[in-house]
Amino acid sequence: MEVTAADFALAADLTWDTQYGSSGCGIMFRSNGDKEEPSQYMILASRFANGHIIFTAMLDGEIANIHDFFPKTNDPSFQWQNGTTNRLAVVARGNMIEIYTNGSKIGEVDTTQPPTRLPSPPEPFPPLDQTNIPAMDAYNAQLKEYSDIVAEGERMYQSAVKNYMERQAVLNEGFLAFIAASESGRTVCTFDNAWLWLIEE
Repeated sequence: MEVTAADFALAADLTWDTQYGSSGCGIMFRSNGDKEEPSQYMILASRFANGHIIFTAMLDGEIANIHDFFPKTNDPSFQWQNGTTNRLAVVARGNMIEIYTNGSKIGEVDTTQPPTRLPSPPEPFPPLDQTNIPAMDAYNAQLKEYSDIVAEGERMYQSAVKNYMERQAVLNEGFLAFIAASESGRTVCTFDNAWLWLIEE
C-alpha cells in the first residue's frame, strides 16, 4: 500500500467477470493518493468491442489525457469473454508508457502528447431472425450498451482535449494499485501471479 514508483514494470494475470462491457479492470500508477481530486494514470481493460484498453490521465480530479487501443490488433490471443484470463503488463519509463497483453506489445503512450482516439468499432449485428423476440431484445440491449459506451468515450475524449490544452498531466512518481471500475452492475476483477520491478538508473 505504501510503495511508490517512478519508473517500473508491473504485470499480473487478470481474470474478469463484468456485467457490462464498459466495466473493466486494470492498473493505477503515479497516483498522488488524493481520493477527492486525484492526479494519476490508469490503464483499464474492458470487454467492450471484443477487448478494449484505455489509458487515462487524471489531473486534480479531471481527465486530462486519453489514448485507447484494441488489443486484438496485435494480440490475437486476447480473450474478452467473462471468466477468461489475460496477462496485463505495463512498463513506465519517463514519459513513455508501454502496454502489453499476453506478452504482445499492444501500444505505447507518450504522456506529453495530446489525446488520441481510434474509430468506433462496428455496431452489433441484428439477429437473422428478427421475429425472434428474445434475440431481438438481447440485440437491442447490446445496441444500447454500445451506443452508451461510444457516447461516453466521446465525452471523455472531448473533456481530455479541453483539459490537455490548459495544462498537461505529466506525472513522475506515485502510488500503484490494481483497480476495478464499474458505472453499474456487478464487476469482479481477480489479479494473480503479479510482480513489480522498480527501474532505477
